[in-house]
Amino acid sequence: MLAVVGAAVGSWSVRAAVVDAEGRALLGFEVVEGTDPDERTTVALDLIGSLGTRYGATARDSVLVVPDEPSSRIGTDMFAIHDADHVHLASELGAQVTYLQARGLIEECRHIAIVDAGRSGVGVSVVDVVGGEVLGSGHCRLFGGDYCADMVYQYLLDAVGPELESADPAEVLPLEFGSEWAVEMLAAHRSVRVPGPFAGGTARLWRQTLDDLITPGLQRAIRWAREGLVECPVRIDAVALLGGCANLPTVRARFSDALGHRIIAPTAPETASAKGAALLAARTAGGDWPGSAGAGPGPVPGSVGPVPGSAGDARPGRRREPAPAAGPGHATGSHRHRDASRDPQASVAAATPRGGGASFDPRSAPRGRDLRPLR
Repeated sequence: MLAVVGAAVGSWSVRAAVVDAEGRALLGFEVVEGTDPDERTTVALDLIGSLGTRYGATARDSVLVVPDEPSSRIGTDMFAIHDADHVHLASELGAQVTYLQARGLIEECRHIAIVDAGRSGVGVSVVDVVGGEVLGSGHCRLFGGDYCADMVYQYLLDAVGPELESADPAEVLPLEFGSEWAVEMLAAHRSVRVPGPFAGGTARLWRQTLDDLITPGLQRAIRWAREGLVECPVRIDAVALLGGCANLPTVRARFSDALGHRIIAPTAPETASAKGAALLAARTAGGDWPGSAGAGPGPVPGSVGPVPGSAGDARPGRRREPAPAAGPGHATGSHRHRDASRDPQASVAAATPRGGGASFDPRSAPRGRDLRPLR
């Protein structure tokens, strides 16, 4: 056996990582975006199969994590791996903690809080990383990727004004994609140009404007998370920020200021579940790292250590797909596929030479950040 595969089903995309059989090197990463809620488990299994064929892994040794109801996590063993028909199933929390352990980010921690700020909302779970028990878990829709994109979309529509009614639908659709893309790109750039029915074809959006737009929802989510952590009966050693929204500097800064705990912010936080699932697959297949009980394997590149010194009521208007069901389903539909190992330059962002900005290519849908193939 040359490799093992782990996949994570999210509210908007399916991500899969491939590691060697010992869990010591990341061999590849793929993302499938825009899938129908009822289709994602099927897409994940197909992705596991295709990656297995390419890298010499068997589906039988692969691990899949799917969304679950937060309240159902409480009291469970997050490291438990269940045997399904063609693949192993594991907890998303277990995959995330496994990844943090493998990166050496939670050494000497006993209890940590996982704050997962994803597309559909913010989840907070308190876990015992030694015993594997989930002590508490909850989810809110006060803030998330959809909320951020909705704020941007409405802001840009307000800038257009009455012209929108006469705009060609073909011009409005890129604005929907561009609103999502802008949020992603402003994590790394000071400004972006978003296409739409504007004079000149694009409108510039600054990061400070985005921060102002999303602050109300972000503050409500932080208050909700803080209240839950204050009532936690155990001492929390650190808070790990995961999910795509954790890429935004203002999200990291505000959570750090408000929670008063050491903040762990790995790079590419939206990929932690998939990479952790792959590491769980390596353990299931007999990899030599000790998993939750030990120091973990050698570093899986792509993350940084703790941040130094750090202690969905979305507005209507933008069309988007409904929140997914909590369990797997089977259906057919279209999806967008991205293979980082075959197309490492597939991002739609093109950094401009001056001003720290980025431009949107309306011919492509917005994509998540993939990992480059690593040794």
